[in-house]
Amino acid sequence: MGLADSHSLNQSSLFIIQYVRRVNAVLSMVGVVPRVHTVAPVATVLSTCSKSGTFALTFDDGSTEITNTLLDTLKSKGVKATFFVNGLNYRCIYDMADIIKRIVAEGHQLGSHTWDHADLTTLSDTQIRQEMTKLETAFRKIVGKVPRYMRPPYGSINDQVRRVLGSLGYTAVLWDIDSGDSLGDSVNESEQIYTDNAIFPTPHCALNHDPLSTTVNQLAPFAIDLLKGRGYSLVTFGQCIGDNTGWYKETTTPGTRDSTWVC
Repeated sequence: MGLADSHSLNQSSLFIIQYVRRVNAVLSMVGVVPRVHTVAPVATVLSTCSKSGTFALTFDDGSTEITNTLLDTLKSKGVKATFFVNGLNYRCIYDMADIIKRIVAEGHQLGSHTWDHADLTTLSDTQIRQEMTKLETAFRKIVGKVPRYMRPPYGSINDQVRRVLGSLGYTAVLWDIDSGDSLGDSVNESEQIYTDNAIFPTPHCALNHDPLSTTVNQLAPFAIDLLKGRGYSLVTFGQCIGDNTGWYKETTTPGTRDSTWVC
């Protein structure tokens, strides 16, 4: 292409731009607003930490009475964790309200794990929304906070689920180390998974389940001591990706227990 051709092309482009501007100006004068196509938000999916030397212990499927024991351990050892909580799984969330409050009060991160641990990829858009918003209602009543981060049960997620979660303002969190505690692994096998995979300072996010007594009483204390001994900072998932304040998409005044606090 010669200089003359290039000049002609630039002149044509300028003419088109000016023409479009004139058309839009005329449309605005007569009250017609040009349609702008927007792309619906899609939930980001994260599976590990990004800050070197950090490790996020995450616990799914609670809360249950034994979660208090885990919280005692975390407190005594001076570490923080993240809890992806269900509304109705092992227990009804309203019956565990004091534990949910304690999780937040002691500086741990609260996340959503859906209302009743459904595989979201098997549900309709409406059903996915119900799984999330029913739990949101419980969180508002109990602690006045609605989590921004959620974990899809079974780690099961697809484009449809991401689209619905995105419309609700969620970020999905998976993991890069599975302790195997919910898969039937023995405590020794789960301990070996930590030993083999937690190589400092590579950051990691590990999956555990706090309704399991062996996880609470044996695996969690072992993992904490191992990781601290290797130099890791045990932090919440938000902290391990550099998000220290944006854990919740909504904050309001908690409710007072009444007849609606039932599952």
